[in-house]
Amino acid sequence: AEDYLQRSTIDSLERGMSLLGSSLEQNVAVADVAEASCMGISAFKEKFTKAFGIAPMAYRRQCRMERAAQLLVTTDKNISDIALSVGYHNPSKFSAAFAATFGRSPSEYRVTNNSGSVNAFQSRE
Repeated sequence: AEDYLQRSTIDSLERGMSLLGSSLEQNVAVADVAEASCMGISAFKEKFTKAFGIAPMAYRRQCRMERAAQLLVTTDKNISDIALSVGYHNPSKFSAAFAATFGRSPSEYRVTNNSGSVNAFQSRE
């Protein structure tokens, strides 16, 4: 019975998930997402992680990396522009995060996945 989440809690967590997965170019604080979900920060983090199996900011990073992977294979944008469009102001930090997720640099990823389709769940996690 303790694992049961009320519908209103699920709705709040889904609202938080939607906020974390949108406006990827902007900085979003967990406190703001928790507030929008009508929860305290600790409760939001705990319930989100329990419900979705991933911490809120790890989910946001995953969304950013999946969007970047999609842009790499479906556009001709340069890597710096893609980094900015997913919220990384430092291209080298973006490249490091991308390589940690996908096991190759953004440029290598683009070359090996140039078919125009992205399987976002091919990450190393």
